[in-house]
Amino acid sequence: MIPPQILQWQSTVTQRKRLVPGLLLACAILSPRGVSLLSARPDVDAWAEQTSTAKAPLHALRGVVKAVSGTSMTVTRSARHPGDVVFVLNAATVRAAEIAPGAVVSVRYQIVGATFVATAVAVRAPARRPAGASSAP
Repeated sequence: MIPPQILQWQSTVTQRKRLVPGLLLACAILSPRGVSLLSARPDVDAWAEQTSTAKAPLHALRGVVKAVSGTSMTVTRSARHPGDVVFVLNAATVRAAEIAPGAVVSVRYQIVGATFVATAVAVRAPARRPAGASSAP
């Protein structure tokens, strides 16, 4: 039979063996150097910076200008995609010609938050009729 003092000593050693790695890990994490290593995360920070500076994708739309002002333009889409779309016009918006209500336009834009920011607006020229055709039936 094993004396109780030896059994008690063995259980204490086993408990210490289990406790030491946990204490070492806690000390490493809580030390100033350990905290700085955990918070640095260079790979995650670089990825976040890269995605935030990346440009938003461009979209395109064609329709008839319903209203236009210095900072906005409302375009009515075709019958296939009914509805009005309001675009923000800014100093960076490239305008190929004068934009007037009733003109058919092609708009390139980016979605920033909940707003559609026009990057380029091209006015389509009206269709030309042949010389012998008349407008009356």
